[in-house]
Amino acid sequence: MTGCLRSHVRNVTDRLSNPFDLSPNCDRHVPGFGDVNAAFHVVGDHPGVHGGIDEELPFRGQSWSSRFFETLSAGGLLQTEQPWKANAVSEVGPTYFSYIHLCDRSNFQSYLGAVTQNQECWRGRTV
Repeated sequence: MTGCLRSHVRNVTDRLSNPFDLSPNCDRHVPGFGDVNAAFHVVGDHPGVHGGIDEELPFRGQSWSSRFFETLSAGGLLQTEQPWKANAVSEVGPTYFSYIHLCDRSNFQSYLGAVTQNQECWRGRTV
């Protein structure tokens, strides 16, 4: 971010993985990873489609994963081709990785059960 906007944006968190401490009610999920304050966000559908279940990091474990990260690095959106080895947000670069659905939807029955259970949790609560 540049100019006036940067001075008005506050740092949300310095945590690299699962920055909002999300823990969805499902068997398998992949939290976000990277700099949540980044100007560039990569958003996938869910880990069953875009990978990450085994490593618990978005977009990992697919046949195209290494080329994907290499391309982001070559384009200046990552400081390294292996951001998962970083120890700090500053080592990753100006990018945040996440999914629309954190839960693995490839097992739809399990996913549906988690959604139903989450809805039950919120019934009757005042927001």
